[in-house]
Amino acid sequence: METWLLTDREAIKRIAGNADYRGKLDCIPAIRRLEDVRDAKGLLLEALCEASETQGARLRKFKNRFFEMRARLAFDLNTSGPVQDLPSYQRFRGKITTFAQRKMRGLAGAM
Repeated sequence: METWLLTDREAIKRIAGNADYRGKLDCIPAIRRLEDVRDAKGLLLEALCEASETQGARLRKFKNRFFEMRARLAFDLNTSGPVQDLPSYQRFRGKITTFAQRKMRGLAGAM
């Protein structure tokens, strides 16, 4: 899930409270390499911290809000955006489509 959230750099900046951050969030690899990241959760936290530009005690408090920020990123995930390029997301969408089609056929057959 965190891998999917890493696809939207602008959302990361916004959720970190610094939409005007001018950095490129270089800690996030190119989309074609995102699924090779071993610790996507840690990388997401790193990206949020970088975008926030906070330090010291404020940074410690900021890190404590990670689960809230991750939930917000998931809620705001642009499913029409770069996440579509990830094979894991494509497989997920395929499974959801197949499931929905089976349910619809089952409902049509019951009528």
